[in-house]
Amino acid sequence: MADRKEGSKRFLYEFLAEDIRLKIRQQVFKPGEKLPSVREMHKVTNKSITTVSKAYILLESMGLIFARDRSGYYVRAKNHYQMEKPEKSKLNLAPKLIQRSGIVEEVLDSLGDASKVQLGVAHISSRLFPFSQYTKILKNLTSKEVRKAIVFDKPEGLLKLRQQISLKYMGLMSTIGPEDIIITNGCTEALVICLMVFLKRGDTVAIEVPSFYGIFTILENMGVFVLEIPTCPEQGVDFDALKKAVDSKEINCCILNSNFHNPLGSLMSDNKKKKIVRLLNDHCIPLIEDDIYSELYYEKQRPLPLKYFDTKDLVVTCSSFSKTLAPGLRVGWVIPGKKFRKEILKIKSGMSISTSTLDQFVLAKFIETGLYDKHLRRFRNILRKQLHLVVKAIDKYFPKGFRMVIPKGGFLLWIQLPRGVNSVTLYRELLSENIVILPGPVCSSSQGFEEYIRLSCGSLFDGEMENALKTIGQHIKSGMKNRRNIKFNENK
Repeated sequence: MADRKEGSKRFLYEFLAEDIRLKIRQQVFKPGEKLPSVREMHKVTNKSITTVSKAYILLESMGLIFARDRSGYYVRAKNHYQMEKPEKSKLNLAPKLIQRSGIVEEVLDSLGDASKVQLGVAHISSRLFPFSQYTKILKNLTSKEVRKAIVFDKPEGLLKLRQQISLKYMGLMSTIGPEDIIITNGCTEALVICLMVFLKRGDTVAIEVPSFYGIFTILENMGVFVLEIPTCPEQGVDFDALKKAVDSKEINCCILNSNFHNPLGSLMSDNKKKKIVRLLNDHCIPLIEDDIYSELYYEKQRPLPLKYFDTKDLVVTCSSFSKTLAPGLRVGWVIPGKKFRKEILKIKSGMSISTSTLDQFVLAKFIETGLYDKHLRRFRNILRKQLHLVVKAIDKYFPKGFRMVIPKGGFLLWIQLPRGVNSVTLYRELLSENIVILPGPVCSSSQGFEEYIRLSCGSLFDGEMENALKTIGQHIKSGMKNRRNIKFNENK
C-alpha cells in the first residue's frame, strides 16, 4: 500500500497528482505536451515508481492527461469550454410556448431501436445491474411476504422502502424521515406530479437550457410558457441570467438539475446552490429539483441536494433508482416538504393510486441487506472507467476542433463539434450506419445547439462501441471537409 504523508490522511500519490495538476494549470506542462515518463518523474521527484504511476492514473481519471499506446502520458489539450454568456442587456428572457419540430419525434423513435448501437439514450447496460441478487431475493420470499407484496399499498408507498430511502439522506437532509417521502412510478411521474401542483395552463416555468429532452414534451402538453436560462457545462445554470429572469418576470416555478446535469454533466458548487435557493426562496418561487444522478459521483462524497439549502420549504426533490439499480422496476420518489405534501399525495393517489408493491418490496429487501451500497461502490468505479475509455477513444478518433467537459459523475458526455458540423445532419448520417446519437437541438425548446451532441457511456465499452466512435469521428471529418469545399466554391 502507498505510504501516507506524515500527519495526513492523504496518500503520497495524491499530493504528487495535485502538484502536477497545479503545474498543468500554470502551463509548466502545456496542453498536448508529453509528460516525463514514470521513471523520469521517479528520479526528479524522488518518489517511488508505484507512487508516480498511481498519480498519473489519478490525473488520467480526472481527465487532465491521457495515455498513448507505447508512447507515454500527455497533457490533454483544453478539454472543456465555457458557454459564452450573452451580454446582460441582450439576454433573451421572453417566456414562450413550446412548439417542437419533427426532428424531436424522429430522434425519440430511434432511441428505442435496440437493433442499433445506442449512444444517444441515457440508459445503463443491463449487464451492469445485480440481477443475480434480485433473483435470490425473489426466490427467498415467503408466502406471507408474497401475499403482502401483491396487494395495493398506501399511495405514499411501502413504509420499509421509505425508511430505507430516508436513511440514504442522513447527513444530506437530516430531518427527512419516512413520512417525508412519497414513492412514485419513476422520477418522471414525480416531476409530472410536482409540475401539476405548481403550474396551470398559461403559467411560466424557468428551466435550464440545454436540458433533459423529455421535460419539454411534458411542458408542451401542459400548455405552459417556458423561460430558458443559459446553463454552463462546468458550473451549471447562469446565476445572473436566473436572477434577471426572477426580478423581471412572473415565474410560477423553476426546474433545476444541479448534480451531474443531463445533458451537460455539470456539477454546481455548494456556494452557487445556496445562492440560487436563497434567490428563489426570497421570491417565494417553488423549485423542482431533478436529483436522479446524484448517487453516481466519482469523488469522495455525494454532492448536496438543493433542498439542503432550503429554509422556506419551497424545494421539492425528485429522484429514482432507474439510473443506479433497476430501471425496469420504475420506482422513484419525491420529497415534497410539509408545505406541498398533502397536494402532491392527492395528485399521486388520483393519477396512479399507488406504485407496484412487489417492486417496492424487492428494492426494500435489496437495500436493507446492504447490497445496495456494495453495488453502488462497484457501479461507480465501472461507470468511471467506462466514461474514460470512451473519452480516450474520442481523443483517438475525433478530429481536432471538438470540445467537451469530462464530468465528475454520471455517464453522459456533452460534446461541441468542430465549427460548421451540424449535429442533426450527423445524426441522420449515423442512423444509416445503425448508430444513434442525441443531437443538441432536442435538448432545447428553441431548437438551438446545432453544433452539439450528447453521448452516453452507459453501455459496456467493447469493440462495437469503439467502432461506433470511430465511425462518428469519420463522419465528423467528412462534415468538416464538405464545409471547406463549400467555402472554397463560394470564394471562387
